[in-house]
Amino acid sequence: MNSHEYVKSLEILQLATIFGSSRSAAKLGHINLRGLNATIVPDYATSAAYYFIALKFIKMSSYTKWDIDLLHEVIEGLTELYRFYFNRRRDLLFWNHGIEVMKSIKTVLKDPLFSNTATDEEVRKIKSLRIHIIFCLALTAELEGDDNDDYRKAVKLYHECEQIGTCGLECADKLVKKAHTRFRLLEPNVPRVQPVCVICNYKAGELKSIWSLLVCSKCQIVACCSRKCLDQHLGLHQENFKPV
Repeated sequence: MNSHEYVKSLEILQLATIFGSSRSAAKLGHINLRGLNATIVPDYATSAAYYFIALKFIKMSSYTKWDIDLLHEVIEGLTELYRFYFNRRRDLLFWNHGIEVMKSIKTVLKDPLFSNTATDEEVRKIKSLRIHIIFCLALTAELEGDDNDDYRKAVKLYHECEQIGTCGLECADKLVKKAHTRFRLLEPNVPRVQPVCVICNYKAGELKSIWSLLVCSKCQIVACCSRKCLDQHLGLHQENFKPV
């Protein structure tokens, strides 16, 4: 096609989107993500906007009638935007809106009715959808952790993504491996004991307070809020293991 034909094709897609075509919106999202020869350069904000429109149209119908292939195409494109092109501080409105939409889709994906009538290929793509969405949630939690030094939520989500396992789709399987890597890197930054004093039940809410808890050197599975509580707990160890 020449440039004039490209322009006419885009006008048709835009018109179809105005009339409620989720597939046309998804196509425009893809075009703005990748660019189109010399006619269109990548425009990531516009790409995200069209992907969000596609999701809005998809969600307007009963979830039992969702087009799994189309939904997968949109979520895969959004995941690429989140990973490589979005800046959370600069694109906060886009970022947060997309995360809320993905959370709502994640809830639907858990419903057994959603996958009961799915073909084997659709089941693989549903699994891939879960991987993509949870990875984006984990990435968001990791960036929040960079701000407050609390990576507990990110570690939990990366681990959840990893536990889903591979599904045979390259785009998702790469994310599972990436989630495994991120989990191993962030996990040492997460306290390993419950943030509650085993003696007085003091609950540490702030991360600074959590890190200030004293972990028992004997059992290494509980923490205490002060030296006094720790000494009392250590005394229990001595009583339990007192020679007969």
